Amino acid sequence: MTFEEIKQQYPNKWVLIEFSSLDENLDPIDGMVIAHAASHEVILAALEKQQNKRIAIKYTGEDLPVDFTYAL
Repeated sequence: MTFEEIKQQYPNKWVLIEFSSLDENLDPIDGMVIAHAASHEVILAALEKQQNKRIAIKYTGEDLPVDFTYAL
């Protein structure tokens, strides 16, 4: 499934994707959705169960939810 198809099927959701390929910005081009949820914490819990897979976490909405924070 392409990332555009994933965005259409799971609008405004966090998705955990086992990706097949990445673009030059390291965003998934296509892959299989392993988990999807409105909550980032649910996706992080699902991530803990994954091993030895090429995994990406993406938000399918235009803007990140206002209650989401991250640190670099």
